[in-house]
Amino acid sequence: MLPALLALLATLVLVVMGVREVLVGLFVFGAAFALFSNLVVGWRIIRGSPKFAGGSIAHIGVGLMFLGFIASSKYDEKVTLSLPQGETVEALGYKLTYVGYKPIDKEKFGFDVHIEGNNRPPQTVSPIMYYSEYTKGLMRNPDVLNLISKDFYLAPLSLEQASDASKPTVQSMTLKHGETKKIGDVAVTFVDFDFSETDRVAMLEGGDVRIGAKLEIREGSKKPALISPTKIISKGDQKDSSARYQDKLEFTVVGMHPDREARENSSVDVAYVDLPLGAHSNVAQKPDVLVVEASIKPYINLVWNGVLILIVGFLVTIVRRAQESRLKVNGLASIDTSLE
Repeated sequence: MLPALLALLATLVLVVMGVREVLVGLFVFGAAFALFSNLVVGWRIIRGSPKFAGGSIAHIGVGLMFLGFIASSKYDEKVTLSLPQGETVEALGYKLTYVGYKPIDKEKFGFDVHIEGNNRPPQTVSPIMYYSEYTKGLMRNPDVLNLISKDFYLAPLSLEQASDASKPTVQSMTLKHGETKKIGDVAVTFVDFDFSETDRVAMLEGGDVRIGAKLEIREGSKKPALISPTKIISKGDQKDSSARYQDKLEFTVVGMHPDREARENSSVDVAYVDLPLGAHSNVAQKPDVLVVEASIKPYINLVWNGVLILIVGFLVTIVRRAQESRLKVNGLASIDTSLE
């Protein structure tokens, strides 16, 4: 009787909060009844013989999971935003600032957005967009900010770049060890990887590590310049430290492929930005605008907690069945021995 009353109360609460569909109400009542009835039954079983509580525990997880489905889908908030680079936009109770994009792989780019609000320190999410040769279309991977009672989803839709012809664009190339490629009148040679003995020791000790690529830059009769864009690895996170050549070109290491057995086969993937005007132009340029879909999924943790409890219930049942099977086999073996 108590589980039915509690389930009815939970359903009425959701009706007050806005649930109007009859089928949704019935689904909520069924999930709540499964939750509360199995809580009662499971408690009784645990007090008597805990190893038989697996079924009740699993059904508690199912009830929580179903309630999470309803709560997160029914009460989610969603909005489409235009985020000019460097400008803060407020939405869904948070402040969002698009910082810029960075190369992640040869064809993938992460779009960094700072999120601040809800009395939490600023955090950065990096949804990804890239062109897929397989699907011949633009692929979008959202990023998620996990909060205690909800998840904040940020899905990229498009990047509206300034039409100014002088706007820097990102390009990429792969250089083998000793190979030279030209960017206009500038020749770029991959000399070697930049990995000092100090960084080797730091890697073994779990400290911060800088790994870079030494690039020799030649332009006409000018003296060659040596630059070293690097990747900084700190506590499992990677950060890029770009290197510039005379404010004309900016280089970023995208990927490194060392070959210890054949050094000449080592290679590095480099992204570069041509900045002939972008670095010193006094003409005001319109910022890039990242168009995103921001959404909040409330009570989503009910789903994950339900899944975990469901798994625990399965494990309890599996352990009990294994023990029963072992006892059964041992019992048959003892019978065979006595017959002999």
